[in-house]
Amino acid sequence: NAISNNNASNNGNYGIYLYSSSNYNTISNNNASNNSYGIYLYQICDHNTISNNIANSNQNFGIAISTGSYNSINNNIALNNNANGLYLESSHDNIIDNNTASNNTNYGIYLSSSSNNSISNNTANNNVNYGGIALSSTSYYNNITNNIANNNKDGISALSNSIIANNSVSNNANHGISLAGIGSIILDNNVSNSTLYNIYLASADNNLIQDNILFNASHNLRLESSSSNQIKNNIINFSSQFGIILYQSNDNNTIENNQIINSGSDGLYLSWSNQNTLRNNTIRLVSQNAVYLGSSSYNTIEDNAIENNTNAIQFLDSTN
Repeated sequence: NAISNNNASNNGNYGIYLYSSSNYNTISNNNASNNSYGIYLYQICDHNTISNNIANSNQNFGIAISTGSYNSINNNIALNNNANGLYLESSHDNIIDNNTASNNTNYGIYLSSSSNNSISNNTANNNVNYGGIALSSTSYYNNITNNIANNNKDGISALSNSIIANNSVSNNANHGISLAGIGSIILDNNVSNSTLYNIYLASADNNLIQDNILFNASHNLRLESSSSNQIKNNIINFSSQFGIILYQSNDNNTIENNQIINSGSDGLYLSWSNQNTLRNNTIRLVSQNAVYLGSSSYNTIEDNAIENNTNAIQFLDSTN
């Protein structure tokens, strides 16, 4: 079926509602605004195309899919909804491409228990209570690429086995990109002006953080309880406190070939973190210590270029 060019607005429940194995439909060029739900696919609706629709100012979600797979959601506008702009629950192998999901009360794009989805070329700005793009509750193996996520509470939040690449993330109130879990890649992102941390890993192991440009945050890159990660070839500039900080129980990480410039406190800061390798980094114009280790032992610090800092390397209660 083709559902197109309708004005499905100002209804008590749904603007457009597909239910129970409604497959291979095209929903396009509709206005589904000022409803309880804008466009809602519920209970195993697969292989549908949702494109070029407007789903604004709904009391709940703009566009939502629950237990649906192999759907394409593209070129839609979902603004000013009272919950999320785009929402997937228990849904896999969907494509979310080139949508605008901004100014929503909760999240711009939110996936719960949804894996193997592609989220690309979307704009998710000004979702100030929660975040721009977020994955939760076993949402694994998703690709988040070429998106813009600005002026949210959090920019992009992801879980295990995700690829987060080539995104532009700026001016978010908490974190630019945050990650928990294992086996993800954070690559070639431009992350700037986060109030707290530009990239934040918590309980995140065996991930790769490479070739990112991080500019202007309290901590540009922060790890907590995260081990066996590789942090390589990043440019880290203007940290009001720390360029890279490993805080509590971060072991066996490799930090190499990064440029860390203009930190208000320390360039590389390790606390209660052991057996890490700090190699071939350039650290300069740091107000306190280029490298600081507190209660951190058996780390390797080698072949770094440490220039024009107040102090080079300082240990406290550490054996290396």
